[in-house]
Amino acid sequence: MQSLIIPVVAIFTTLAPACAWAGTLELLDADLDVWEVMLEQHRSDTFLLREQMEVQKSDELFPAVDASALQQSQLEASRAERTAMFVSVVIGGKTIVFRDVLKTEWYAPFVRAMAEEGIVSGYRDAEGQPTGLFGPANAVTVGEMAKVFAIISGAYAGGCPAVSLNPTASGSWMPSFLSCGEKRGWAVYGDATVDVQRPATRAEVVMTLLQSFGIDAGEMIEQPFDDVTSSTRFAPAIAQAKRDNIVSGFADAHGNATGMFGPEDSVTRAEFAKIIRYGMQTYTQK
Repeated sequence: MQSLIIPVVAIFTTLAPACAWAGTLELLDADLDVWEVMLEQHRSDTFLLREQMEVQKSDELFPAVDASALQQSQLEASRAERTAMFVSVVIGGKTIVFRDVLKTEWYAPFVRAMAEEGIVSGYRDAEGQPTGLFGPANAVTVGEMAKVFAIISGAYAGGCPAVSLNPTASGSWMPSFLSCGEKRGWAVYGDATVDVQRPATRAEVVMTLLQSFGIDAGEMIEQPFDDVTSSTRFAPAIAQAKRDNIVSGFADAHGNATGMFGPEDSVTRAEFAKIIRYGMQTYTQK
């Protein structure tokens, strides 16, 4: 009996590891199935991620940008924004931007009106091309004054001698305009001795304005300004221009009249533009 028991026990002892391995293999097979499913899912997710990245990099979402074109576009937009701040006019079919005349300045409407009517075009370079500068704070010369009044009065269109009697205008663009004043007897140009390169005075501008439109100032009835008396040069013309609301004299920082006119002061191009505009509006109707 003892000998039979031992083999049976041995058999069970031998079979036990086999059963254990069989269970382990079953578990491994199950785990491999799970890993295969997870690996397949990972591959699928990776593929989708790559597709999304390719789409995001595509031209449809992020089209290629030419850096130079973008910079040019930005410069043009910036230029348009800046130029919109200044007075611009079309002269000879070309748009001219007066980059020293802000639209917010008091003289801007007068400069624009004169430019649009072809009376002024601003400064030009040696080739005759507009520089884009008007020079509102610069003084008006006697020669420049002659040109403007010859044009707005119609004297230049009516024909004037090509040669001026004034020697200071020799070799310049001025002779034909100066000769208009000489021919018509405008006081400033009558004797052909005035220095056409010097700044014109406020009194001279007013006098020439009235004469160019054929307005007779007559006698000074009352003193128009504290610094304009009967002995002031062209006093009657100044008084007439004040009565006609062409000039109003100086004002303080608060806009209040000071009672002064400054008859011998020079005239800036901005002030000149205003006087001319008011003069044309008033005297072309008479």
